[in-house]
Amino acid sequence: MNIREAVQILKPAASNKEELKKAYREAARKYHPDLNPHGAELMKLINQAYEVLLQDLTAWSPWKEADQNEEDIALDERIQELLRQIGHLPGLKFEICGNWLWVSGNTYLHRKQLKEAGLFFAPKKKMWFWRPEEYKSHSRGQWSIEEIRDRHGSVPLSTNTIHAVDACPF
Repeated sequence: MNIREAVQILKPAASNKEELKKAYREAARKYHPDLNPHGAELMKLINQAYEVLLQDLTAWSPWKEADQNEEDIALDERIQELLRQIGHLPGLKFEICGNWLWVSGNTYLHRKQLKEAGLFFAPKKKMWFWRPEEYKSHSRGQWSIEEIRDRHGSVPLSTNTIHAVDACPF
């Protein structure tokens, strides 16, 4: 189960522990097998969703943005700055997964600019990435990009979004 599925099951009002517990308790009251004879399977899903969201509280997770489109997402200031630096380079595709920026497409031509901007190359994924210093990964590249997308969600950025960042005066 990924974060988006867990959010759809529990529907917490916000991504904090109090709201998550409140949503869990409401769902448990409704579907607990002691109260609802047909709720055993649903309760398993509720427990699984709670565990997934509880584990992800420390990381940035687009809970509220799960049903929104990319233009509604407030990009981190550091990612905005990166997009100002490299967003104009032709042939690149940008994607936000959790709080990481991933760059794919025809990156070979722009490898020098990507490195100068502070991005790193992930050889197994054949993609460049940037992450905030406080979110250093300890998996050492064990996850595929599909697993990362499933775990943290994925928001591809269109050229319209990138140009809007370029035009932003701050």
